[in-house]
Amino acid sequence: MPALLDFSRNHPWGAEIYTTATLCEAQPAIGSLWMGSDEKKRLRLVICDNGAYITYLTARRCIAAKPPEDEEGPDLFARPKLRYRLCRMVYRGKAAAVPEGVEPLRGGALLAMYEAIREPGARSENTEKRYVFRARSVNAGLAETFAVYENESLASTASVVASNAVAALIGDVYTVFAFRFQGYATRLTEACVAHARRQGLTPALYCEKPMKRFYRRMGFR
Repeated sequence: MPALLDFSRNHPWGAEIYTTATLCEAQPAIGSLWMGSDEKKRLRLVICDNGAYITYLTARRCIAAKPPEDEEGPDLFARPKLRYRLCRMVYRGKAAAVPEGVEPLRGGALLAMYEAIREPGARSENTEKRYVFRARSVNAGLAETFAVYENESLASTASVVASNAVAALIGDVYTVFAFRFQGYATRLTEACVAHARRQGLTPALYCEKPMKRFYRRMGFR
């Protein structure tokens, strides 16, 4: 575990692995970690599966990919095909403040938020673990979740899902269908950016190619 923490602590794309490894010291976390070492037992590769996508991290590069839907039991140590890869984006915009009307969520409110954004019947054992993992990450100061409410109903949410010594990874950007196209996702992503910048961290995220234009307008490159 110390080697894994050292490997991921200052890696610009190691935030999720660092958070997972930190929380694993107390209790097994969501997601699974695989580590590859050379003949001298030096750590060279870490693979993290968080239930939504898989991150492949080496000292010099990072690849994030969705699990292939048309394959069973993918070879984790094989380079993912291009059609499965996610785009990496880093924030290069100006400093931002947390917009008005945005609330940080903790404890029971955080778990209630996860319940609200999932369709009935869509909850699984894996997503249940993700809820618990996010709550533990927030309590450990390695994550933060923000939300906007309309008429006491959850409208939109976004999170700093993990952080290490240099970067904060933004994810779980979601808007309830009835409240879409009103700028909520933008406001909440800005809240995540402001939270990361206040801690001296570089905001970063993974996204699918169709979403690159949306995040570029906000200052991500």
